[in-house]
Amino acid sequence: MSRTAVSYLLLACVCLCLYFAYLGRGDLAGQSEGNYAEIPREMLESGDWVIPRLNYVPYLEKPPLFYWATALAYKAFGANAFSARFWSAFPALLLVLSVFAFIRKFRDEETALFSALILAVSGGMIAMARISYMDMLLCLCTAWTFLSFYLAEDAPVGARKK
Repeated sequence: MSRTAVSYLLLACVCLCLYFAYLGRGDLAGQSEGNYAEIPREMLESGDWVIPRLNYVPYLEKPPLFYWATALAYKAFGANAFSARFWSAFPALLLVLSVFAFIRKFRDEETALFSALILAVSGGMIAMARISYMDMLLCLCTAWTFLSFYLAEDAPVGARKK
């Protein structure tokens, strides 16, 4: 197994332990986490995937991507606390792996691994990965946007389309 594969495996194991272990244990906390879990449940119940509803009243304050993803998790794992929190933990895992891959491209393997590990074990990451908020999915999409922009700007001039 290559050193890079071992690094990815190590990061994935750390993230699985920190973000996914006992993810479904305990009730949903606070009104927001409950709301973010109820909206996808109502989507599945009503069959209406276009207009998110909370207590059967249209709820158009947030974009629906998180609700759609959570509804799919409900279909896969059942409507429970683990499924409600899955789309907070999974983007956190992807973010850590993305940071590793990005830094590895421009620096050495060791720097990339330490950078990703520091991100993975930071308190904010752990906390936000373990509650049903859309912040981690937003953070992942935002990071991918900035990383993609940097990669595009770093590309050789001849490789860019004019």
